[in-house]
Amino acid sequence: VDPRHALVTGAGEHVEPLALPPMALLLVPRAPGLRAGEVYAEVDRLGATRATLAPDRVRELAAAPLEELAAGLENDLEAAALSLRPQLERPLRALREAGALAALVTGSGPTLFGVFGDRAAAVAAAARVPGGVVAMVRPS
Repeated sequence: VDPRHALVTGAGEHVEPLALPPMALLLVPRAPGLRAGEVYAEVDRLGATRATLAPDRVRELAAAPLEELAAGLENDLEAAALSLRPQLERPLRALREAGALAALVTGSGPTLFGVFGDRAAAVAAAARVPGGVVAMVRPS
């Protein structure tokens, strides 16, 4: 497995290395779990997805200051995950109130994450968001 950050398109056959700025993440695992199938079924029910991802926009965000990158983060599965587990709203709000530049559901959930400018900010937020685990993202 290549540890570098990448933009992956197609059916996974196009892999383009992509530099990201350093940042800290606060990961917040939540139970009970969500099955990917039920989340995708909820996406279909809600009609909550884009037709395509714009690779040029991803490249622009990756090259932008961290605040702009964080503001541009989206997860097409988030609305469905929150519809199925509305209790995830509270820790998402706690991440934002703790100073996260962005707070989202990971993939189909139920783990959440907040983006912070540095480790100290993420550690301070972890004291306010129960169960949070700090992870560092380093430039590749």
